[in-house]
Amino acid sequence: MNKSLIFFSTLLLSGGCGFADSIFITPASTNVFAGQTFTVDINVDSIPDLADYQFSLTYNPNVLAALSVTEGALFADTNSSFFDPGTIDNNAGTVKLVFDVLFGSGVTGPGTLATVQFEAIGAGTTSLAFVPSDLILQDSEGNVLSVTADSSVITSSVSTVPESATTVLIAPALGLVLIGARRRRLEGAIAYRDNASFTLHELSDVLADG
Repeated sequence: MNKSLIFFSTLLLSGGCGFADSIFITPASTNVFAGQTFTVDINVDSIPDLADYQFSLTYNPNVLAALSVTEGALFADTNSSFFDPGTIDNNAGTVKLVFDVLFGSGVTGPGTLATVQFEAIGAGTTSLAFVPSDLILQDSEGNVLSVTADSSVITSSVSTVPESATTVLIAPALGLVLIGARRRRLEGAIAYRDNASFTLHELSDVLADG
């Protein structure tokens, strides 16, 4: 049986309903340049007992491409978890069915469940949101936790070099040109000295003319 179906079966067989706080994405909003890679964290707030979770994310595939999903410290630090990074579909704009299960007692929030790496592939603004039907968190007794889910907003723009940065880049380049010109003038003066007798006034004229 597919491991996702096994996980769903476990969820369906669980009893009652517990209470938690929220699952959210940080940063809540960010600005990036097209071509830039960046990460977002999937976090939970105050949860007294969390033993497993599952989530899916949606985004605009014309703006973002998901690259990877890694386990967060909240479960990873227990050294007793089974993590599945889910399935990335950049044509549909989804990261589907990421889940993590603890073998033993639950952990206490707040903390990071997972980290997702993206690349901005086009200009635009997209919501990075949880899929409500795929969002499930359970405590160590198998109770489904009631959580609120907060999305994130990513704005990607075409990369441009700010004018101030251009000025900073031009200044050193101009300095190198001037140093090169001064070196050529000095070399010309030395060559002139080696081939003729001259006065200091004549040397000044050579440097000025170079």
